[in-house]
Amino acid sequence: MYKKILVGVDGSDHGAKALREAVKLAQKFKAELHVFHAIRHHYHLPMFPLGFNAPYLANPFTEQFSEERMQQIYEESGKQVIEQAKQQVEAMNLPIEGEILYHLETNISPVEYVKTHVMESGMDLVVVGCEGHHSRARTALMGTVAMDIINNAPCQVLVVR
Repeated sequence: MYKKILVGVDGSDHGAKALREAVKLAQKFKAELHVFHAIRHHYHLPMFPLGFNAPYLANPFTEQFSEERMQQIYEESGKQVIEQAKQQVEAMNLPIEGEILYHLETNISPVEYVKTHVMESGMDLVVVGCEGHHSRARTALMGTVAMDIINNAPCQVLVVR
């Protein structure tokens, strides 16, 4: 049924659950699995980075956070997220026939990445967690990124709770 599956990870518990489900589906359908983390939407955050594991590479009270500095901080964090995702997939120890590809996207938001990558790569399914690591601003049931992906993805979306 599914040949190519795209899953977004952000280091949150919901992201980890989404990854587990995507791996199981990739195994079941012998699908190619694309694991991504996109960070562009973080750069506008005020004063200091928020999130589960954003590295505090500077003192937020003494250093100005330019967009370039925010990008550097979130790129380091993004590398950690991708590495954790790789470790999680390996720990599941499931035989997956399809290829597993990991993408750290630095200059695009998760929603824009889903829209463009799904179209360019012919994804059949997008898997996302219902909320991420900084879902303070969210709807009653799920995070704003998940909601935006549901509303904008040009293929089926599985939201994992």
